[in-house]
Amino acid sequence: MKILAAISTAFSSRTPILLLSVDRILSFLDKINKISHRHPVNVLVVGKQGCGKSSLVRQYAAVHRLPLATFQIGVLSEPGQLFGEYALENGETKYKQFLFPQAIRTPNCIIHLEEINRPEHPKALNMLFSILSDDRQVWMDELGLLQVAPGVVFFATSTRAPNSSARNYSTRRCATASTSPPWTF
Repeated sequence: MKILAAISTAFSSRTPILLLSVDRILSFLDKINKISHRHPVNVLVVGKQGCGKSSLVRQYAAVHRLPLATFQIGVLSEPGQLFGEYALENGETKYKQFLFPQAIRTPNCIIHLEEINRPEHPKALNMLFSILSDDRQVWMDELGLLQVAPGVVFFATSTRAPNSSARNYSTRRCATASTSPPWTF
């Protein structure tokens, strides 16, 4: 089994693609943990369905005894949907904050972005890419300035179609953004 992982830090504009075999994964995960104490880290794990991408993220959090928050990107249909939504409450429209802003503000949290290549609408990732960039922050009128806490590591998992090297729109978009973080290919 091979897992494709790409790391990006706020202090380097280029990071090589790393192809890892199972025997090197633990060593690689230890390096991610050490780097995350000094620099922001994003990790993209790509593989076929059922190969253990999500298990890898859970194991990383468990081994390092870090909080884990998992978010399904495949259900997003509009920008900002991870952060919250307007809801009618007692005849008034109020903004209801979701758990994602709380997770990114939790120091040393592992945030798992499940199926980053499958949002219902491609523009649904716009605000997320701002969080994953060098700035690690985004402004929302409803919540103000949201900044990622120190030590937060983002793991995004992306499923590749079996027997196919083709990538769908969102994975291509990650690759297109390779000149600057969040992902480097």
